[in-house]
Amino acid sequence: MQRALWQAGMARLGALAVGLDGVVAQQDNYRCGGLDLRGVPLQQLLDCDRPCFPSGRADFLRAWVHQPGHHVLGLLHQGRLAAYGVMRPCLQGHKIGPLIAGSAAQAQALLGALMARAPEGGAVFLDVPQPNAAAVALAEGCGMAPMFETARMYKGAPLLPDMRRTFGIGTFELG
Repeated sequence: MQRALWQAGMARLGALAVGLDGVVAQQDNYRCGGLDLRGVPLQQLLDCDRPCFPSGRADFLRAWVHQPGHHVLGLLHQGRLAAYGVMRPCLQGHKIGPLIAGSAAQAQALLGALMARAPEGGAVFLDVPQPNAAAVALAEGCGMAPMFETARMYKGAPLLPDMRRTFGIGTFELG
């Protein structure tokens, strides 16, 4: 109900400027409601993304954030990108991923802002890495339930990324 009310109010205001009074310590979380990542330099996106993946993804990310229908949001901390998330249409509903954040609070703020952009009543999916207990708790807290499980397999010694910052994976169906 709160999300629907917020969306209706924002739609009614149109292009008018909107102010928000909030807790000073939560300013980074509030900003996620409107920071479109397309305006952030690609290098900042790559710097935020790099610790979470075993190899560089510049070409992938450059294309991923500019796909039609993708909603791309980020959080700034001291003028630098600290967290980001992408929501895109999928076969049924929308899928969020990647969702990269330095804390569960950042991930929750981004997840909420992205979910608010989904059509009312539409399904939203988040593929979480099971080793990240905070990511699993975040999904469960949003009423999400496991639908299937995958296993990552390697040939040779794996380069393991830092899964503590990975709250949503965007590549399960991409291979």
